[in-house]
Amino acid sequence: MNNWTEGNAEQASSYARECLRLKQQLNDLVGMAISIELLAWSAVDQDAESAARLLGASHTLWREIGRPLFGFPPYVARHRASEEQARMVLGSRAFDVAFEDGNSLTCDQAISYALGESRDSRVLTDHHRQPCKGFSRITCQASPADWGNPDTLGWPSVRLQRARH
Repeated sequence: MNNWTEGNAEQASSYARECLRLKQQLNDLVGMAISIELLAWSAVDQDAESAARLLGASHTLWREIGRPLFGFPPYVARHRASEEQARMVLGSRAFDVAFEDGNSLTCDQAISYALGESRDSRVLTDHHRQPCKGFSRITCQASPADWGNPDTLGWPSVRLQRARH
């Protein structure tokens, strides 16, 4: 995240993709959602349409997890700023189309798009929506007290329910 905050979007994107690949191997849905979110934030200055699709794709994963970005104010503010910037560049209609395109992806399709395995997310939308492999439900419990709490390192608690096979 340091590269992104220091204005090095290209390096931040490279690290976020590497992180996404690792999180995918670990089936770490929270880590994947954050990685896709960072990719969207990094893309907004260079490619607003891709950023809007990535924001939609991250929404797909956050829907599986529960509360987007854990409701953590700095992350929510950055998400909103990225949305507003992409909307301003594209216009509301084009932004909504790109966002919904990303939002209509399954979890696995969203990851594939974010990794650049498919340049056009519309090709991926033929399949029905499904949760990410291995999970049936994920919930997040956060309170403002968690953000500064040294016992939780500022992170809210996350509960994962594995799918029963």
